[in-house]
Amino acid sequence: MVVRYTIIVPHYNNFQGIINLILSIPQRSDLEIIIVDDNSELKVLNQLKNLMIKSNKFSMSLYLNDSGVKGAGSARNIGLKKAIGKYLLFCDSDDYFVNGAFDILDSKINRDDFDIYYFKPTSRCLITGEQSDRHIPYSKLIDDYLIGNNQNIRYKYYVPWSKVFLRKYIVDNKYKFDQVIASNDVMFSLISASKARILASEETFYCVTRGVGTLTVNFSKKVLSSRLMVSLAESKYIYDNNINVEKDSVFSLVKKSKFTISYAEFKSVLQSYNKGHVRLFPESYIGYLSSPKKIYRRLFSEKLSINNKKYKG
Repeated sequence: MVVRYTIIVPHYNNFQGIINLILSIPQRSDLEIIIVDDNSELKVLNQLKNLMIKSNKFSMSLYLNDSGVKGAGSARNIGLKKAIGKYLLFCDSDDYFVNGAFDILDSKINRDDFDIYYFKPTSRCLITGEQSDRHIPYSKLIDDYLIGNNQNIRYKYYVPWSKVFLRKYIVDNKYKFDQVIASNDVMFSLISASKARILASEETFYCVTRGVGTLTVNFSKKVLSSRLMVSLAESKYIYDNNINVEKDSVFSLVKKSKFTISYAEFKSVLQSYNKGHVRLFPESYIGYLSSPKKIYRRLFSEKLSINNKKYKG
């Protein structure tokens, strides 16, 4: 049987998450699951190995991240080397597929005039079980594309999940994930999409979650520094390729660094500004200059779940 979908999952110390993900996938002979463990604790790794032995539900393989560089980017690149499916799906180990996900995919993936197919995600809070807000910016990008052909979907849909990739397109162009501690997927998503034939759908097949202590709510200095360096690389790529999208800014980069930016990092930001890669202030802030109160409200009244203390662990 020809493999239609390869599902690539980087994993680190989240065995229960892997179980939940697997339970959301139907038993089909045209699916393969590739789990790449990123140096989990021995106990968890043994659980994964036992799962491989006992499970006969799928074509499921376990690989170890032996690249010498820890992180989801390295793990995903290993998965890319091993994949044989016509289409690629990237999942995080704490996420899952919604009911009927592959029926939706089969109904949509019946044509070959695309390289990347975007779908609307949904999201769930693992603490309360309620819907999260993590999917909202990505759903909006799809709406803007479907309604007005807004191309920001190519440049601002930073994550690899809730998309279907034509594997040949990724392999032929040698696209890889960055081997960094955080934001490993930003440049992969940007570069692959900037030249791709794209399609988008209002349908939902993927649920992303938000839980305690995950990387999205990790604001350690090491993680923030990684995100900053990726943002600067992103800004340079956008500038060098004359991409028509709102530039990042010195102010927003410092803000995203939680105002803990080092002197050397701030110097890099200013160099990026001097080269024209970033603006001084966000373009959207221009209208706020005449009203300082509006700036204050924007800075201090945003109530995104990513900043909620319940996720800090």
